[in-house]
Amino acid sequence: MNETEELIKAALAKHVERTPHPGPILTALSRRRRRVRPTLIAIIAATAVAAGIAIPIAIQRPEASAPPATQQPMPEEVRGIKMRYTLKPLSGYTERNRTAVTDGSHQLRVWMKENCSSGKHGPECASSMSVAMYTAKHPHFAEITAPKGERVAVNGTEAWLNVDAGQKMAKLSWRPAEPDTVLLLSLFDPAGDTRQRILDLARTVSPDNTAVVQPPLTFRWLPAEFTRTSVSVSGSSPSTADAWIDAETTDPRGGEVTAKIVAEAIDDPRSHNIAVTLPDGRKVQVMASGNSPIPVEQLRKIGDNLATEPAPDKSWIGR
Repeated sequence: MNETEELIKAALAKHVERTPHPGPILTALSRRRRRVRPTLIAIIAATAVAAGIAIPIAIQRPEASAPPATQQPMPEEVRGIKMRYTLKPLSGYTERNRTAVTDGSHQLRVWMKENCSSGKHGPECASSMSVAMYTAKHPHFAEITAPKGERVAVNGTEAWLNVDAGQKMAKLSWRPAEPDTVLLLSLFDPAGDTRQRILDLARTVSPDNTAVVQPPLTFRWLPAEFTRTSVSVSGSSPSTADAWIDAETTDPRGGEVTAKIVAEAIDDPRSHNIAVTLPDGRKVQVMASGNSPIPVEQLRKIGDNLATEPAPDKSWIGR
């Protein structure tokens, strides 16, 4: 991994950790990131993640056939989870992360910009912006929607703004027209002056439902308490981006499980890491973390019951 990759991963991790919400998803990712780093497996974002034992997101394409002359061809269906919101990024920012909980309760998209020349590191070397969506299905929806901060308006809608003393980090939340939904917009820039820019940025947020995030794997078996699953794709370029799936309990005191395709997997039951080889020869790192990691026997059963999915589309990364 080159220096630019390291810089981007560290900055994205910082952005996620500084985005305040009481839900367990992003903080769980942060805990996993710190725990797995000694095993050289860098899990960054965001981000997260969910209903059922298997992830029901692989959509079969219809068999190709010649339509009648009077019939228009059917549009090709897209495999994956559609991202429901997007924004118009500020100049120089490119998209680096998409995360979606499969029950629709949470989604996250992150854009980033490098501020320093190659070889230089530090908190001033990356800026980041993200839009997160939560629905009433999220276990902490009531807390997330509680008013806090300065009351402002986004396109005529009541919103709540929080900016740090140096104006390097700004957060803005509001309820869009869609019922039982809240949006959380975050902007981190070491140069400061984020207050006005996040208000301008909020006016560009709009429904999407065209961009998708696709899973590299599917859980075919999970312990009964793991009721929330998610898929994440994150990185700085299509060739180096990571893709993984997560499962967690609704209880923040519970454990978490991550399955990620890697170049080399490490089998170390003492650190709650097991290695799995798929039928096609690819390696998967399966990891347990959280306050109460599950027993190794259950972790191995999860690994033995992973189903492969077609390689996820990563062409959007860095755009």
